[in-house]
Amino acid sequence: MTTDISVTIKPADEKNQALINAEIFKSLDKKGISFKKEDVTSVFIKKSIDARHGQIKILLRYKVYIGEKPNGDGEFLPVWKKADGKHKVVIVGSGPAGLYAAFRLLEDGIKPILVERGSCTDERKGDITNLEEEGKLNAQSNFCFGEGGAGTFSDGKLYTRSNKRGDIGKIYRIFVEFGAPERIMTDAHPHIVLTNGPYNTGFTCLSAGNALGYYEVGFIQKKEISGSESVKRIRKAVNEILNTMR
Repeated sequence: MTTDISVTIKPADEKNQALINAEIFKSLDKKGISFKKEDVTSVFIKKSIDARHGQIKILLRYKVYIGEKPNGDGEFLPVWKKADGKHKVVIVGSGPAGLYAAFRLLEDGIKPILVERGSCTDERKGDITNLEEEGKLNAQSNFCFGEGGAGTFSDGKLYTRSNKRGDIGKIYRIFVEFGAPERIMTDAHPHIVLTNGPYNTGFTCLSAGNALGYYEVGFIQKKEISGSESVKRIRKAVNEILNTMR
């Protein structure tokens, strides 16, 4: 059988696995679950911090298996296929939604073509540096526009209240696969920033997919994509990109 167990400990005891195991056993006793210690396997699920009332506590949540082994579902990662280009889907915008849409298409071997008004991540860093240090704004490539979306240069905080529409854990696992720290899988409201730069690790790594040959990115630059002509202009830009790929 399996059951969820929450353990509250002091920060100094976070690495004390013997103490944590003892607390898990106490919780199983309180639930009236009979067990042998050697038959218990606990899998760490989530960590959060309670700092209310000036008393810092760490809350650890475990899925506990009694008499059985973990099924390994949490290790699932999608298989991204090398698309052959027979089928193509154009995605307008290379923010989080666009990037993950591209990954989803690649699971079925369909070639995504991402069309983005801003610059790729490396060039975008230069545009933002010019804005911060010299006050020069590139209207097409800045904090809002460019590969990775507005979150690329955020502090990297991941948070959603949604737990009914898809596998949030799968999203986190993809971030980890592309270089984000493993702890985002268990930290509550995790951050995935780099220590040596302002841009978000996960989106930067996800954006690197084009370098691996998984998909092609067509950048719409020096074009205003707004107003009543936006659809026509996007369609024209997409056609231009497709013609260069033939």
